[in-house]
Amino acid sequence: MDAITRLLQGFGHSMEQDPDTAGRPGTIVTALKLAPILCVAVGVFILDLFLPKGVADGLLYVTPVAWIALWSDRHEASLVVLVAATCTVCAVVGFLLSPPGLLWLGVANRGITIFVVWLTVGLSLRRKRVEEEVKALRGLLPICSYCKKIRDDKGYWKQIEVYIAANSQADFSHGLCPECGFEHYPDIFKKEHTGTHS
Repeated sequence: MDAITRLLQGFGHSMEQDPDTAGRPGTIVTALKLAPILCVAVGVFILDLFLPKGVADGLLYVTPVAWIALWSDRHEASLVVLVAATCTVCAVVGFLLSPPGLLWLGVANRGITIFVVWLTVGLSLRRKRVEEEVKALRGLLPICSYCKKIRDDKGYWKQIEVYIAANSQADFSHGLCPECGFEHYPDIFKKEHTGTHS
């Protein structure tokens, strides 16, 4: 586990406690995420060593990359890159050490494999960036039935406009609906809607 921790820190991955893991240390969670994925990559590498160069087993290296891309948090982009780099190195070394076969087919298969691995990384990073940009309001919002203020997670009451602007991508512009216009500004709204102006 220490080797994985040092490797991740070398790639700039933070080993701080992650708020999404509910009190579990970040190192253990990251190692538990990476261990089965790296085992699959090693298994594919061992299989690769026994199959001839023309067999398209190299595409199996996409499996660990897709796995980490789907199951990692948006703050763990460096893990996706780490697994992709590991799979790329394994694909190249596996090609060089595999038994002889059709060389041109083996080169084409490895080129496709490396392209698909890094395409998966690019799509994963794009998805993580979009997830970061999108803020969605979910669940029940405690709202005052009189003043319409909303209570936030810390127990503070905020105006609905302030709360929604802080927790989503929405902004507000203010106006008056016809009912409130008639109720609060009857002189102005009567003139506008009856067509009489002074």
